[in-house]
Formats: sequence, C-alpha cells, structure tokens
Amino acid sequence: MTGRLEKIIRRVKELKDLASRATPGPWHVVHRHVGFSPNHDECAGLGLEIAEVPVPDRGQFAKGADAQLAAAAPEMVELLEELLEIVQSGECKGR
Repeated sequence: MTGRLEKIIRRVKELKDLASRATPGPWHVVHRHVGFSPNHDECAGLGLEIAEVPVPDRGQFAKGADAQLAAAAPEMVELLEELLEIVQSGECKGR
C-alpha cells in the first residue's frame, strides 16, 4: 500500500471516530428566514441551522464533535478526490 493511501486510511478512521460522537446524520440545513432555502446565503441576521440539532441549541452546535465534523467537510472532499485519483490511476490494483 502506498504512503498516500495509508495516510488517507488513517485520517478516514479518525473522521469516522469523530462522526460516531456527533449527532447522527444525515444532516439537513434550514434557513431561519421565512421563505428562504438553504441555497440562500445569510443576509437577514437569522442564520442557517442544522435541522437535526435540538432547540434551543439550534443555530449553534450542541456537540463539539458536530462542529469539528462540519469543519472537516472540506478536508473530507479533498480525501475523496484523492481516493478517486488513486482508484482511477490503478495505484491500488490487486490490494
């Protein structure tokens, strides 16, 4: 196994552990401004929330793991892109 793949596997395991401590998904974003969808950026001072977070914590993260998982989303996309590149290149064939 390549060093690149081992690094990805290690980080994915860390993220999986983090996800196990977070609010169970899937998560859905809601916009607090009536008539707005999650596709609208915040502009009214009301905010966007994760629907599955219970009130009164909505608008904030109820669990530290939730905030960390949300913050890790860009890194997860990068890891998925890198895995896709590895698979498409055949780098992991026969492993």
